[in-house]
Amino acid sequence: MTLRLGEKGGGFTSCYNEGDTTGEWIKSRAITSLGGMAATEQVLGMEDIGNSKDMNQAFGIVGNMITSGCVFGFDYKSYEYDTSEDRKKKIEDLAGAMIQRYYKKAKEIIAKNREFFDRMMKAPVRSDNT
Repeated sequence: MTLRLGEKGGGFTSCYNEGDTTGEWIKSRAITSLGGMAATEQVLGMEDIGNSKDMNQAFGIVGNMITSGCVFGFDYKSYEYDTSEDRKKKIEDLAGAMIQRYYKKAKEIIAKNREFFDRMMKAPVRSDNT
């Protein structure tokens, strides 16, 4: 959910997990991190630079999937002693491509569930601290 008031905005995205640590769950976390940026584009028709914390989280998740988890193949496994520029470029190119794919998926999820999100935004806010 993203709220924009004038020039300022704020919001949250969340991904429910019941202890799953599979590659699909980790991908879901990356997609969720891109949700605020995608929602701003989908709902307000504005390109958004995205929250830096969200962007860092998405790139961190994807980077770990590539270099530590070998989700995209063993060729990308990264070791501290292997810091060649060619290897770095391959990893950065793959990370950028995966972020693009996950951003597209975030926009698809928002479009598919737009009616639900619109209803949720119109629902009254309830506070138990009254």
